[in-house]
Amino acid sequence: MSDLEVMFATPRAPNKSTSSRALVSVLVLALSSLVLAMCLFLTWNIVSEAGWPTAKGVVDHTFIGTRKDPFSRQGRIVNCLNLAYSYEVDGKKFFSVSELEYSKSEAEMLSRSHDFGSGTVISVRYCPKKPQTTYLNHEMAEAPIPVLVTVAAFCLLCAIGALSTIVLDRLSQPKLM
Repeated sequence: MSDLEVMFATPRAPNKSTSSRALVSVLVLALSSLVLAMCLFLTWNIVSEAGWPTAKGVVDHTFIGTRKDPFSRQGRIVNCLNLAYSYEVDGKKFFSVSELEYSKSEAEMLSRSHDFGSGTVISVRYCPKKPQTTYLNHEMAEAPIPVLVTVAAFCLLCAIGALSTIVLDRLSQPKLM
């Protein structure tokens, strides 16, 4: 039997401080792994959508709507610039509505809406398998990637730290004879 097999097969004397530290380490490991998986999933979706083919779209009209800010704990309302547009894929015409961006200021959204007047040509990315699934190709599409990668890296470090704490605690415990 190797030292590792002996170490993990041998019963240990319970120690209150190491067992609570091990519990915290397991919780940190589980939580950081969950957040890491979510960040990787979201990043993968953004990157895979960036590889979707593009079609020329034409803005039918713009409108400003409101919704709750997803990043606000107070339920702050933001103004959203929405585009209704049409595009063509393989000779078939599609219509869609997408939120382009949002801001606290209605005046700012009104000003931006003039950039996307009726008849404006836009770039539309569409899913090759489901052409009705689209997103608009603009500067904010890849904006979350650095944040997601940073959070994922932090979670990975937390998971490695928690795992190493669990292993080191197990190694440092005296063996029962």
